[in-house]
Amino acid sequence: MKLSIDQLRSFIYVAKFKSFSQAARELKKAQSVVSTHVSSLEDELDYTLFKRGHKIELTARGRALFAYAKEIVESAYIFETRALSLHNIKNPTINLGIDYSIYDSGLFNILSDFSKKYPQLTLNLTLLSAFDVGVSMSEANIDIALIFNQNLPETFNVIKIMDIENKVITSRCHELVKCKKITRDVLSKYRQIVITSQFSKDLKPIVLSPTHYQVDNYIYALSMVQKKIGFAVVPSLLVDLDADFLHDLVYLDDTHLNFNDSSLSIVFRNHALDFEPISFLAKEFQKHFIKYANKDNKV
Repeated sequence: MKLSIDQLRSFIYVAKFKSFSQAARELKKAQSVVSTHVSSLEDELDYTLFKRGHKIELTARGRALFAYAKEIVESAYIFETRALSLHNIKNPTINLGIDYSIYDSGLFNILSDFSKKYPQLTLNLTLLSAFDVGVSMSEANIDIALIFNQNLPETFNVIKIMDIENKVITSRCHELVKCKKITRDVLSKYRQIVITSQFSKDLKPIVLSPTHYQVDNYIYALSMVQKKIGFAVVPSLLVDLDADFLHDLVYLDDTHLNFNDSSLSIVFRNHALDFEPISFLAKEFQKHFIKYANKDNKV
């Protein structure tokens, strides 16, 4: 059996628009060409794919094959795009996004290993926030990203690495350290530093104090906490990964406050993991962070 991508693409478009003429317009081909593609495909299969008449409809066999045809054509498009990207440049390019709330020396170790394993690849690294991750994934053509609290369109795939406990943190010299019981009422009397970059318009930050500063950079926010400007509610991973903050900050006993967890996830385009270097990054990110999933880190 000899099948072509053009045959399958014409089959998909006719099925989608229920019209040979409309399919031809969408494909920018003559209607006779689209008709020939479908007819030759049916000849190869030795059965019909459409009920022809005033209304074009898929046969039972056509419906059974439609999803497989879409998958093959989509894979062919990805292959074609990737192949063309290699034609005019010396080195293939991978576009990586990282949530700029995540600053961890271990990530640089992963990128170092990546550079040694794939010396001919070019890497574009983009810093993302939850506010613009969807747009950045689309417009910057990000292949894979590591982010907090994503809210993405269905065109992207998500692998959740772990849920991360949100905890109240403050300077070791802050007055809150002396409080025997931490409640929302107690926290409302002190200034809060809110890290807005972890959140989107559909996922709001935890705000406990009417007096608060909003900061879209976690290093600045935790530095302000370090200087006793206020307390913060942050995913514990952010502090655990940064030794510079571990010595000066302390978690408060907030176990009864029942904050919702944050999530750390890998986001990637359809079929991106079929490209071995991208799959390598995804696996290394998971291996690096999964050690925290069942670990009770304490400052």
